[in-house]
Amino acid sequence: MVRRIRVVGLVALPVTLVVAATAGCAALGTQGATCVDWVMYESPADAEADAGLVVRTTGPAASTGTVALFGVAAEVHSVDVVDVLKGSEVTAGDSLEVVSAPETCTGEGPYPDGDPLDAAGPLILVLHWDADAAAWRTITPYQGVVPPADDGTLPEQWPAG
Repeated sequence: MVRRIRVVGLVALPVTLVVAATAGCAALGTQGATCVDWVMYESPADAEADAGLVVRTTGPAASTGTVALFGVAAEVHSVDVVDVLKGSEVTAGDSLEVVSAPETCTGEGPYPDGDPLDAAGPLILVLHWDADAAAWRTITPYQGVVPPADDGTLPEQWPAG
């Protein structure tokens, strides 16, 4: 079964997520994983254009549990909002629950290179409202968390690596 989820944005980027579910698992009574092909943004500004909310935080976010997302257990983190760079759903000083978007179908768990919300120091979170999780989640597993530029704003380029 193939489902296509289209994320509408302000930039002309391929923003279609291709999702393939394992059909046999549902018939057997077990939950199947969903394979997601995430869009890769050329710059943080491109990701910000597609995001519903962009916030700066004080640093590592405490894990508060997990939520089922795309058939895997995705970590939920509580973050303290220092500044809102885009959006009006929260204000500076608020605490926000954020789901760390998982990688799927890797065979190595939802975060093969570590959960990006476990990073040290101030962070900028580029977020998308996920109706399935009923929560804000990082826009992708790879580009939803970025260190701020020296002046605290969204950097012009993605960090190396």
